[in-house]
Amino acid sequence: MSLAFSVRRVTEVTDAELRSAKAVFASAFKGDLFTDVVTGGDQTLYGEFHGLTINAALRGGQVYFAENEDSEIIGIAVWFAPEQAHPLQSPEGPMIDLGPFLPKLRPEVQEWWTNVYLPDCVRLLGDQFAPEKRLAEWQLQDLVTAPECQRKGVARALIDTVKKQAAENGKRLSCLLPTNELRIDIFKKLGFEVGEDTIPFHSVEGRR
Repeated sequence: MSLAFSVRRVTEVTDAELRSAKAVFASAFKGDLFTDVVTGGDQTLYGEFHGLTINAALRGGQVYFAENEDSEIIGIAVWFAPEQAHPLQSPEGPMIDLGPFLPKLRPEVQEWWTNVYLPDCVRLLGDQFAPEKRLAEWQLQDLVTAPECQRKGVARALIDTVKKQAAENGKRLSCLLPTNELRIDIFKKLGFEVGEDTIPFHSVEGRR
């Protein structure tokens, strides 16, 4: 059965919309190793973690919602356009406000964020948002479709909305996202090419 939905860019969100978006992330990322690692295995924080990218992009990037005929959020894409700043190192300071999130993590996970994860993110995003790339590419930072709406064109529509803008200005699309075999296959079908380089992350327990 086909799914009727629309895609719109949002420049501000209500508390209710943010809760709905976080709920979509939480349900869609159940069983996701990366989200499990960065939340210390606390599934109640899955939505909170992905909500960080929404808040950052509202300040310095672009957020797109896919909504069904009842105006329910069924998909989200978070982008940073060419010339938009590094979300952790913008001239005005970090766009990501970790203040409400970090205290909810277990102490050892907070320590891992401070000593391992955040330094690695600064390094990786520093490369991803290097001047030559930032001017040439739209960077996809997060993408999700509600489980009940997957395989119905929602993710592709969220990608294509920005793809058209990028093509008009001779820009590329790029993403640096945690991968597994299923996700790699999905992104290939969405038109992305997979690079050869892989970057390991280690969890609090030392998992890669």
